[in-house]
Amino acid sequence: MAEVARTGYRPNYLARNLRSISTKTIGIIAEDLIVFSAPSMIEGVMNCCEERGYEVVIENMRLFGRWNGTWMHDEALFQSALQPVLSKIDSMNVDGILYIGGHEHTVNKLTSINNLPIVMTYAIAADKEIPTFRLDDVSGGYEVMKYLMNCGHKRIGVIAGESDNTHTVNRMIGIQKALFEEGTLFDPSLVEYQSWNKTGGYNGMKALMDKDVTAVFCTGKKPIEPCYSG
Repeated sequence: MAEVARTGYRPNYLARNLRSISTKTIGIIAEDLIVFSAPSMIEGVMNCCEERGYEVVIENMRLFGRWNGTWMHDEALFQSALQPVLSKIDSMNVDGILYIGGHEHTVNKLTSINNLPIVMTYAIAADKEIPTFRLDDVSGGYEVMKYLMNCGHKRIGVIAGESDNTHTVNRMIGIQKALFEEGTLFDPSLVEYQSWNKTGGYNGMKALMDKDVTAVFCTGKKPIEPCYSG
């Protein structure tokens, strides 16, 4: 208190209240701007913001550009990219944060020190209070498999993603549901679990060519309809 009196400090009430004033600016954190559905999602967000008079600030972590897919299995590496960007966005006096994932996975330590509202898409927050918009992979797998069976195919090969990937697991649930409804037994030998790249697609197709399949369902990164949780 003596130091306060000596220096003549007076609190800046305008600065103190800045956080309570809307800046009509949304901060976007993207895991990578150029992969999968990220460009179209950001375009949609920006279009929506422009219509409502909001500005957009984008921070691109470039996870795939810098580390390909290694960051998906390295939490320390992932956090080394997330935390600096999160702190930067947090300091910009935005009204809220939109986090756009590069694939569906759980994001830890997604917290705003200024208690800014956060919404996620294409990823899942460990904090269950954060609203999350996810892709409906179950319906995507179901509808594509139904279509192929309605075309008369009986032996349908599947080039899936990595076996422990959330997208893969949910699409396989939809695929098996469609097979069950048609009275067709699920044959695991017709499923090739591969990495999400051209090499994986090539290896999967090469393996299926020797299994007398009449059609191939090659799963990708863009299922049909979004759904909401949180």
